[in-house]
Amino acid sequence: TLVLDGTTHLRGPEAGSYGVSVSSNTTWRWSDNATWITSGEPINQSRDQLFNYSLQPNTSINPRSGRITFITTMGPNAKTRYLNITQEGAQPSLTLNSPSKAFSAEGGSFGFSVNSNTNWQWIGSPAWVKTTESPSQSGNQSFSYTVEPNTKTVPRSATLSFSTTAGDVVVKALYTISQEAAEDTVPPVITRIGPPTLTIEANQSSNYIDDGATCLDEVDGVLSQAVEVSGDVVNLTRPGTYIIRYNCKDAAGNEAAEVIRTILVKDTLPPVITLSGNDTLDIEAGFPYEEPGANAEDSLDGNVNVNMNHTGVDT
Repeated sequence: TLVLDGTTHLRGPEAGSYGVSVSSNTTWRWSDNATWITSGEPINQSRDQLFNYSLQPNTSINPRSGRITFITTMGPNAKTRYLNITQEGAQPSLTLNSPSKAFSAEGGSFGFSVNSNTNWQWIGSPAWVKTTESPSQSGNQSFSYTVEPNTKTVPRSATLSFSTTAGDVVVKALYTISQEAAEDTVPPVITRIGPPTLTIEANQSSNYIDDGATCLDEVDGVLSQAVEVSGDVVNLTRPGTYIIRYNCKDAAGNEAAEVIRTILVKDTLPPVITLSGNDTLDIEAGFPYEEPGANAEDSLDGNVNVNMNHTGVDT
């Protein structure tokens, strides 16, 4: 006789040790048909025994089946019994041996490992990341790529997305590529607000207020607060030529081309004479004439002397 206490075993994907009771009144032997089924039991045994066996882990997502065969070895009619073993598949897995890589502006080539027990795909490569890798792959693979030089003065980054394409669960992993900006060698640009040259009438009643300038940098953006104003102090009471200078520097130390404004303070207005009294006077003949005089006001010099030139009034 040869009897097993079970003919079918369903096991999980993990490694494990199990047993089956064999009842017999004679000698028997065993064999298996799968390399992932192992046993330390003697090949030839006799009578009742607890037969122990072990299963290696199933790393594939697919289930697998194997069999242990038991057969009597005495008597004319050999008895054969089978223990059918099904091992469930593992859950899909996908991991990267590195989550990210940082590059200088010069770029370069690099690679990492994708470890998976199933089919997978990847997406997300920008134009500056070059690779010949197939978008759909399977199992454990090496993934290589090249990062082109960054000629821009701003850093950049990209994310490659990997995901499984088989099994009941989708497993994802991300790989980030970052690259430094190119060295900032471009100076900012100063824009003067208002005309390059101003002509102002000299006077004592007002002060000069400059319109200023703006500064714009390709990397740092608006740097108007960083504009340095130097040069002459414009004095509207003193005719002359005044130069105002504008300078600006970005965070990388690049200096903008200097911009200037020329202020021409000129005294072009004559003083205004105001007569004291009426401009026409009626004088009684024979009475002496007394000149009431006049005063003169200049926008720059204020009150100025009036030079009167007359030959006298004959009354």
